[in-house]
Amino acid sequence: MTITSVRLALGLLALCFIQIRTAGAATINAADCSQSAVAAAMSSAADGDTVAVPGGSCSWSSLRIRKQVKLSGAGADASRISCARGTCAETTVNNVRITGFAFSNCGDCLVMRGIGWRVDHNKFDNTTHSVGVRARGEGDLVQPSGLVDHNNFTYTTVHSNGSVFMRRERDYQDSLWARDPGFGTGQGLYVEDNTFAYGINAVDCNYAGQFVFRFNTVINTYLESHSVQGNNRACQRWEIYNNRLSNTTWVVAFLRGGSGYVFGNTNNNSDPIALNNIRDTRSPETAGPCNGSSNWDQNTAGQAGYSCRDQIGRSRDAVRWTPGAAYDQPLTPAYIWNNTTSHGGGRQIDVRLQRPSTPSHIVADRDFYAYHAAFDGTTGVGSGALAARPTSCTTGVGYWATDQGNWNATGPSGVLFTCTAPNVWTLTYTPYAYPHPLTVVEGRP
Repeated sequence: MTITSVRLALGLLALCFIQIRTAGAATINAADCSQSAVAAAMSSAADGDTVAVPGGSCSWSSLRIRKQVKLSGAGADASRISCARGTCAETTVNNVRITGFAFSNCGDCLVMRGIGWRVDHNKFDNTTHSVGVRARGEGDLVQPSGLVDHNNFTYTTVHSNGSVFMRRERDYQDSLWARDPGFGTGQGLYVEDNTFAYGINAVDCNYAGQFVFRFNTVINTYLESHSVQGNNRACQRWEIYNNRLSNTTWVVAFLRGGSGYVFGNTNNNSDPIALNNIRDTRSPETAGPCNGSSNWDQNTAGQAGYSCRDQIGRSRDAVRWTPGAAYDQPLTPAYIWNNTTSHGGGRQIDVRLQRPSTPSHIVADRDFYAYHAAFDGTTGVGSGALAARPTSCTTGVGYWATDQGNWNATGPSGVLFTCTAPNVWTLTYTPYAYPHPLTVVEGRP
């Protein structure tokens, strides 16, 4: 074979690769923004394609996204979708991206299933409270995992639901609670670099859900996680950090179940971070109150049922559980530090037990550890350079080493050490990479 023929063959081979690559990442243009036109474009698309939607004002009702596509509007001020108080669009597959729209008049604007999905650079405008994005688990026992970033939410919230099935119907929530909660990993719902204004709450979590809420701006609303309610399990995991809040409506965060980390948040008023065990004051269906009478709980003698199923300081079942089986939830305390308020000269945001009718259920330096400015290794959480960490420590306390880690590409990082045995410090928590890796897949934040 001559050099010329070799070059020709290589050129043809390269052209084939280009054609294959182009065919695998084509752009399919919808004729207009109507649901029928968008559905027709998606029917012509393949996994990996972009479905481009032109500007305009249209109405959608539960548009089904069954392919792994990028659904791209003309921009949040150009492609406006109204949803008649219902669902605008819902996914049935992984790795979907929805970007460049304004959604309004929703019940649940977007329902996102599976993993690897992204919802970014949209507006969610409602005049009454609604759900902008619902991360929703199904029957595949996979924690819904995706990214919600660079959106504007008005009177809309983001929800994390590990399973939508009541426990009387399916046992998916019990199975999710028996899995590693994945602190510091990409598992679960990530909510970052958004603006939330007004509404009942900015984020809500229940039914074995998980969420990470970071680097957001929150105005006139707050954050929430649920405990056991009805016949359902609590929110399992939360990580809340580096958010800027203002004019919160009675609390910064209302945390009632599961465990996690809250740090580096700022607020302009004196609202607290509130911890609560709802079964102290209410009697949910099936589980009943946590007072020593329910087979959902540990029922330690003399402690009014402690520890309560899925309460603050518990993040998993050691084995998959069914009601009546032995209680087996290892203690995984929550850690709360370096949260400040400009009200009163930049002091720490209070950590408060909300309506604590049973004080033995949620106890400081057991179920949660809060920041101590004069940290000496005996109680709470300290913060500073690693070299300033006390050499001695009491089991359970924490120390945030501000000069360690490189997870934050935009500024200071930090990692958490906890005292795992008397005078033994162990690195136990490093936040997940920021910005989230899904934001750079296409080279744009």
